[in-house]
Amino acid sequence: MCAEKDPITCHRTILISKNLKQYCLPIMHLLDTEHVETHEELEQRLLKVYELNQSHFFKNQKELLEEAYEKQANKIAYRIDENDIVYEVHHD
Repeated sequence: MCAEKDPITCHRTILISKNLKQYCLPIMHLLDTEHVETHEELEQRLLKVYELNQSHFFKNQKELLEEAYEKQANKIAYRIDENDIVYEVHHD
């Protein structure tokens, strides 16, 4: 579905695959022509990116994964650059 080299940077992974896993569907990410990564492997990699892959005193694994998803979503989210906004002025 995507053209990104790394599925962690894809909004479909962060928004759609994250929610599809609740239906116990096998989700596979194509990394290149020779490598495939399961969604579970991707999630472990995502935890590692944000250094959340270790035991935490106050958070369980599900909460740590949610935090990693949220951080990645914020990182890749589209943002409007204020310099690109064009305001129209209407004179009556």
